[in-house]
Amino acid sequence: MSAILEHPAWPDAPSLTIDPLRESERLEDLRSLKLLDTDPEERFDRITRLAADFFHVPIAYVAFIDRERQWLKSRVGICPTETAREMTFCQYTIHQDEPLIIPDTRLHPVSRGHPAVVGEPYVRFYAGVPLAGPRGHKIGTFCLVDTVPREFGNQDVASLVAFAALVDPIARAARLRTPRTGLRGVKIQPTPGTGFPPINRSSSKSQGCSAWNSWKESFDNTWAPTRSATRSRNASPRPTAPAGGDTSSAWATASSKALRSEGSIR
Repeated sequence: MSAILEHPAWPDAPSLTIDPLRESERLEDLRSLKLLDTDPEERFDRITRLAADFFHVPIAYVAFIDRERQWLKSRVGICPTETAREMTFCQYTIHQDEPLIIPDTRLHPVSRGHPAVVGEPYVRFYAGVPLAGPRGHKIGTFCLVDTVPREFGNQDVASLVAFAALVDPIARAARLRTPRTGLRGVKIQPTPGTGFPPINRSSSKSQGCSAWNSWKESFDNTWAPTRSATRSRNASPRPTAPAGGDTSSAWATASSKALRSEGSIR
């Protein structure tokens, strides 16, 4: 089966090249863990609480990326347990071995047009580490989110990777592990001259649910029907992301090649 070009659901988002066979294998890896739609568990929740406290961010979560959705096994500061996969930053994170760090979501090509960035809850910072399943496929993410931009240096990335690594011994049945490459090639996305505040470990991490519920309701009522209608017109099934693939620096090139191979551009 040939690769398919997947277009996320918000304006100007980079496209992703999907390999259906690898995606099928990734989903098998995910489902072998038998964690989807299970109750909250302290073995996961203690990690997200510790990470939120350590980094003093309002939001931390463990997410698993299913065929059509992102489902949160553990979460701090965010209310919905799932959202459409095509509306997530984590769909990009599972396409690489390294953490995806976005110091200011308004300036990064992955996130700048996202409705949760340009509107409530005004997400301004994202950091995600891909998690791998028993067979090595990227099945989910361990993430931090904030409503202010953040500096996030190499030591912060190392700490975040260490928190993600805690998922392995504490949730041994899931056999999650951090990327094989460790910190080599970590893609920190700095924005020179913006003067981001460093992480403030004494700041409050309280976060209400109203903004998140408002965003999800907006997506369910506005974005989702539009995407559904578009798919119906195109009569093509939604492709889903495999393990590995292009990182942000290569997305534009890969997308162009894929379009040329399909005859969409010349």
